[in-house]
Amino acid sequence: MPHTKRAQSSIIGRMHWTLHLLSILLLVPALISLMMMLSFRASYNESITHMETVSNLKPMVETLIPEQLWALVAGQADIGQCGVYQTINTINATLDSITTSQLELIVAQRTMNTLMTYVKQIDANMSGGVPVVESERLLEEVRDVASLAASMLEDYITWEIGQTAVKNQRLRNTVLISTLAGIALIMIALFLSRRASNRMVRFIHKPLEQLEHFAGSMAEGDLTVRVPATDVEELKTLTEGVNNMADRLEELIAQNRREQEKLKKAELRILQAQINPHFLYNTLDAIMWQAESGNSAQVIEITRALSDFFRISLSSGLEWIPLREELKHLTGYLSIQKIRYRDILDYCVDVPDELGETYVLKLILQPLVENALYHGIKHKRGGGTITVTGRRMGGVIQFCVADTGSGMNKERLDEVLAAMRLSEFTPVAENVGAGSGFGLSNVNLRIRLYYNTPDGLQIHSDPGGTRVSYRLPMKTKEDVYGH
Repeated sequence: MPHTKRAQSSIIGRMHWTLHLLSILLLVPALISLMMMLSFRASYNESITHMETVSNLKPMVETLIPEQLWALVAGQADIGQCGVYQTINTINATLDSITTSQLELIVAQRTMNTLMTYVKQIDANMSGGVPVVESERLLEEVRDVASLAASMLEDYITWEIGQTAVKNQRLRNTVLISTLAGIALIMIALFLSRRASNRMVRFIHKPLEQLEHFAGSMAEGDLTVRVPATDVEELKTLTEGVNNMADRLEELIAQNRREQEKLKKAELRILQAQINPHFLYNTLDAIMWQAESGNSAQVIEITRALSDFFRISLSSGLEWIPLREELKHLTGYLSIQKIRYRDILDYCVDVPDELGETYVLKLILQPLVENALYHGIKHKRGGGTITVTGRRMGGVIQFCVADTGSGMNKERLDEVLAAMRLSEFTPVAENVGAGSGFGLSNVNLRIRLYYNTPDGLQIHSDPGGTRVSYRLPMKTKEDVYGH
């Protein structure tokens, strides 16, 4: 099935995008306003500087140059001493440094050139011995030209003041516009921020709502639901984790169902083994034989033992019974078998009476004793003894079923252990027949599943016999039935 990869969106990424957008909306206009204000400030400072410079030139043109020329005409100083050339050159250089093409400054510069012409003519007259009257006449013209130049400078200052006022008004307008634009942008930013916040809430809320809905469905027991894939990157792992948890729970429930089915099959199998036609036939045959012999006490004993045996095997369908009932079931079985195999079988059941009210899983001793009898004692010349012991060790009871039968070699023991391991994964009836491995495998499987313990039967066997032991946690009636 083709798979289309969905674009993933990050909550952090969206927040960053929103933050960047708001930053642009707020910072860019502020930067533009700042640059405009700096530009106005530079232009304003330039105008002020020009006015100050021209204002300083005005007295030089209007007063200093005529005074310097008067000193020359009056004979108080020569052309070098009066410094008129230096003054005119300074004024011209200053006017050249003012970067503007305003008409007043152009006229003023031309006027300075005219003054320079008059100065040169006066210098020539003084050097050539021309009457002073002629130089005085030129001096008057110099005063008029200097006054004109000063007037041009004054007009320029007036114009510059007007330009400064215009710039000042433009600056005010710019500040006003920038303020209004800033307020508008703040409103837009607030609107976009609210809109982005609402979108972010919807972006996160829907996946969370889906998670809540499907988690609730799973909590109610519907493990078939799955949380849809989400575009939220931060929630993707959580969504996958919830789905994986549901898969795992569904798998565990199915596994538990299979284990329960295995337990039912194991229980049915062991009950079928209890109602063994050969065992029943042989027991009834023993009763008839004892009756024919007139041994009524033996008949009563065997009949009572057989009754207890089947009654406790069925146990009204209960899975857990008191240990005293389990021991009664066991001694009934051994009593019957003792009558049948009196020459080859001895037994001993050694379990303290104070453990009698402890609840145990039924049929966890008799199958092991039956296995010891049929596959240990019967195959040994002269028979042997089966010993069943139970000891309390803290919060657990350790049981042991030991026989002095023929035992198992290593190869046979490995086969039995392999059959026990196999029974943990597949139904007992499919892997273990009615041989020596059946009782062991059945009890091992039921102990592991019912008691939820990794430890099952521990088996040790040698030519001197076989020893099967296991540990069970002590349970009360309230522990197993809740009342």
